[in-house]
Amino acid sequence: MRRLPLVYAVLMAAFLVSGCASLRRHHGLTSQQLKQLGEKALAANDTGTALKFLSQAGQKEPNDPSIQYDLGLAYNQRDLLPQAIEHMQTAIKLKPDYPEAWNALGSLLATNGQFDSAREAFEKALNDPFYQTPQEPAYNLGQLYQKRGDNQRALSYYRKAVKLDPQSGAAWFQIGKILEHSGDSEEAKKAYKKAVHEAPNMAAAYLRLGVLSFRAGNIKESAGYFSLVERFAPESDLADQAQSYLDKINTSAPVPVRRRRYLPSRLNEIQNSPGQGQTNTTAPSFVAPSGQSPSTSSVQGAENAAPPAGTPEVKASGRWRYVVKIGSFSDRAKAESMKENLTSKGFSAIVSHGAGNVFIVELEPVGKFSQAVTLETQIAGLVHCSAKIIKIPAR
Repeated sequence: MRRLPLVYAVLMAAFLVSGCASLRRHHGLTSQQLKQLGEKALAANDTGTALKFLSQAGQKEPNDPSIQYDLGLAYNQRDLLPQAIEHMQTAIKLKPDYPEAWNALGSLLATNGQFDSAREAFEKALNDPFYQTPQEPAYNLGQLYQKRGDNQRALSYYRKAVKLDPQSGAAWFQIGKILEHSGDSEEAKKAYKKAVHEAPNMAAAYLRLGVLSFRAGNIKESAGYFSLVERFAPESDLADQAQSYLDKINTSAPVPVRRRRYLPSRLNEIQNSPGQGQTNTTAPSFVAPSGQSPSTSSVQGAENAAPPAGTPEVKASGRWRYVVKIGSFSDRAKAESMKENLTSKGFSAIVSHGAGNVFIVELEPVGKFSQAVTLETQIAGLVHCSAKIIKIPAR
């Protein structure tokens, strides 16, 4: 899912040095400044802070549909579905031609078991000629019909999604599932290969490729696919399934196939943005609305109420910490150069090794969201990369 950078206005100097001072002290901020702070907190998974800022923004400007949209996302992220639906409906009342909100509302209604209303909302979004990402409601309609058991109709929407966006690995995966279920193994395999071509870390697609190769008697090929499952989804149910096949291969192979062990990247390097170290441990569900700006469509669907596919679920005790991630580089020398530049200016920067040959420049974690916002603001004029704040458990 394409993520657009949040527009970040110049904040009051008093806020930048106030740490976690009471939000009551920031009534002097405009509704747009409060909205932008709320979006920042939402993107960092700090839902409580996001709701405080966005609620204040809504009080100042109750007729702004984008604020109502953000509130819908925030309440959904907080698992408060009735409030999320209410704010999304308010956004649409204020702006009927709001395809992002229609798409989001469709997913919320689907989660609530309202199939017909969800379908109408998705179709509203899909049929809007000015919607920049119509592949998302097309994919969501496919999910909706697939859950109802209407695979042929679902397949038609998935095909529409990949026609609109050939790089949709999620849609290619679902096409593969339906074709495999119908007995067309060859076409299913082609779809799964397109899925991993567009989403190279999608472990679920590697598992299905391994199973199809195993059934066709291509043992060496299947072992390679199963090893990739363990690489991208270690210690998961998918890895256990892959290992069960590797065990079967080992019992019959003259030379045992060794199980390759892979360690996942650090939590702050595994993000839910395509091509940025994403680790898909399950097939994607509805496109998920976590921390999106109003210009980006996103919806968490009814397949599961867990975090979006590809987001590791980590339970941590104690405090949360916040990391300012500055940029990713394929050239380590460039990453080290940026680190040295930031260090010379007094920032505590580090270079970490991400998935594959990717080097990530980020600042040392801080304990408060407001500190991370301050750091991000301070480096905005020093680097050309688009920094973002990531919430991680304290270790």
